[in-house]
Amino acid sequence: MANLTPIRTETLSPHPYPDFQADISGPLNAQNALLMVHGFGVRNDSRGMFTELAEITDSWAMSIRGNMADPIDGHTTQAVPFAEQSARVEAMLNYADKDGLAQLAVVCHSLGCLSVARSRGVVASQVYLLAPPMGNAFETFIQTPGWQRPGSKLNLAGESTLERKDGSITKVAKEFWDEFEKFGKVERFYAGLGKENKVTVIFAEEDQVWGEQTAPRGIRTETIEGADHDFRGTARKKLFNFLLQDIKRWV
Repeated sequence: MANLTPIRTETLSPHPYPDFQADISGPLNAQNALLMVHGFGVRNDSRGMFTELAEITDSWAMSIRGNMADPIDGHTTQAVPFAEQSARVEAMLNYADKDGLAQLAVVCHSLGCLSVARSRGVVASQVYLLAPPMGNAFETFIQTPGWQRPGSKLNLAGESTLERKDGSITKVAKEFWDEFEKFGKVERFYAGLGKENKVTVIFAEEDQVWGEQTAPRGIRTETIEGADHDFRGTARKKLFNFLLQDIKRWV
């Protein structure tokens, strides 16, 4: 693969919240854009998945990858509450609109799907929800194996710490949990998103985070065979092949 065009870091302003950083790559005069929204507490490359996708679309699409978590140091992030994440998504949409782009696809992963689905004014050519949660996502998430890992601490009444397999750490404040717990079953957010957008849910067949999922009614659904939650290994190529074939219908 060719290297990405030089990445431009932009400071975006999500009213009424503090500024955040977004990485932009691809042609300055691109008529197509991919807005990418990562999941819980990771970096905006989504463990390499988003930079790989940006790289293979770099000749014809601008990629916009915002930080949905705040970096504290080289291996630690602070989780951002969903309302603020959704405002960041809206700021990214405003950036894309400002550049007069003709076509826009939104690609979001895991809990980033809720940040997109709860954002106002999402109108895109396509919205892809990769390995999204279903049902009562809060109850499922607090029972995921990562919270049992040495170094992790789940404290819904205070600060939590998630120690990941790669050694990175995510800090979580009480405000994040308070908001998340009120969501209930999250399919209603996807249904709302689908009223103004063409939405595709893409499940990971062997999702070790959410487990076996039930497809939401009325929304187009695909499954990537053999994929784990992050679509690693050969599953990532299968995912990209599907996305590129689908996106290129409007390129």
